[in-house]
Amino acid sequence: MIPFNQTLTSKLCCIAKQYPNHIALYVDEKYYTYAQLFSLSEMIAQHLICDPSNHVALLMERTVYAYAGILACWLAGKAYVFLNSNESFERLKIFYELSGAKIIFTDVKHEVLAKKLCGVTSKVLCAKDIQANTRSFATLDFVTPQAYLMFTSGSTGIPKAVMINHTQLIAFIENVTRRTAISCKDRCAQIMELSFDFSIYEIFACWFVAASLHVFSKQNFLALASFIHRQKISFFACVPSTVLLLQQYKKLLPHYFSTQRYTVLCGEVLTRKIAQYWHDAAPHAMIDNLYGPTEATVALSGYRWTPDCSYDIVPIGHIFPQQKFKIDDSLSKNKGELWLSGSQVIQSYWLPNKINASHFVHHEEIIWYKTGDLVSFDPKVGLLFLGRLDDQLKIRGYRVEKLEIELILKKIAQTEAVAVVCVQEANAMHLYAYIAHSPFNVELLLQKYREAVPNYMMINKILMIDTLPYNKNGKIDYQKLKECMPHLVSAK
Repeated sequence: MIPFNQTLTSKLCCIAKQYPNHIALYVDEKYYTYAQLFSLSEMIAQHLICDPSNHVALLMERTVYAYAGILACWLAGKAYVFLNSNESFERLKIFYELSGAKIIFTDVKHEVLAKKLCGVTSKVLCAKDIQANTRSFATLDFVTPQAYLMFTSGSTGIPKAVMINHTQLIAFIENVTRRTAISCKDRCAQIMELSFDFSIYEIFACWFVAASLHVFSKQNFLALASFIHRQKISFFACVPSTVLLLQQYKKLLPHYFSTQRYTVLCGEVLTRKIAQYWHDAAPHAMIDNLYGPTEATVALSGYRWTPDCSYDIVPIGHIFPQQKFKIDDSLSKNKGELWLSGSQVIQSYWLPNKINASHFVHHEEIIWYKTGDLVSFDPKVGLLFLGRLDDQLKIRGYRVEKLEIELILKKIAQTEAVAVVCVQEANAMHLYAYIAHSPFNVELLLQKYREAVPNYMMINKILMIDTLPYNKNGKIDYQKLKECMPHLVSAK
């Protein structure tokens, strides 16, 4: 246990007292002040505080109860895990059991699902049953050091569970609020799923400075651009694929986001072309390419892009203060796997098991997290992302980066909507390229590609599709592309 005053919650409580009438949240076309939000959070916390477990699962839509529920977990001295109902029941069951939670806070829409997940050993608390308590809420003196639990990777098999504590979370929030100079006058968008770790940045960098958080409903993705414009959003964050989709649907009109002053792009490789798309629509916004795995508390490096940047793949930049990095260049002198350590980085997975040994290493009296990302370093711009180690391909004896193939195809096809998947077939590695929104046909693309690369980099097929699939976090869904490959028989 740790003193309450060492938590992010304590700092947010101070904000609520200092700015009670500032708008904290806009959701479902309603505004809530900091006083109203924290009042609801305290009501919910009264129901959670008696639960004996240190963790609470949340399963609900992104309503005011979801945001108040997160704060309520912390006020009740507990960590939260947000369950995404878009996951299969089997995966939700795994997440819930791994979390150790004994209570699910839910809404009417998900109450039946929550009860099915709980069985007879856990409790379900529904938002409709929250009632005001006549007793005033008193914050606890000591609380669990853990803040939230998130699951990463594991699309097949058991996922990795990442538990972030309040010390790590505060280090991250302090780093990004200093970096971005966000203030109480800013209007911040919240578009990410609450089970995706970048929602942590969207929500708590905003509330840490008493800014207002504006929640976008994902029911109509194409309305995102008008939402940003209508709500006069000044701080925005998304994955690069979101920018690409808005561009493809002609939603990025020149100077349309004139009120925006800071944009964070994260979670995927950012290309110069995608950065330029956003710059054209938000010319006054600083574009910051943040990088970081979930294990490093959302992000711990960044590069501020400008139109004169000459890199086709935007650098991921310099590491934040109090963080460390090391490049394991044992296999190559100029590049290697990125290792991370510091005040934001976990030292093991939640419920440690055999996967710990492959992801954490003790070296020079420091515990390092091995990211699996291939990087190089330039003192002028910082870290350069070169791809994933598990995306390195051995083809006919040559080592090939999948990212390099995608970059070449993007230039040839004159589109950013390119994804390459690799499949082992008949003892050989086969490469398939999915391309959308290219002005060229398959025959011409194959011809241009053959002329641009050596024989060992040749792809087996190009498949033209209307649009690339995206997962719940807005990233290109490579797993879905692999699964649907047998059905796409029209490609040459």
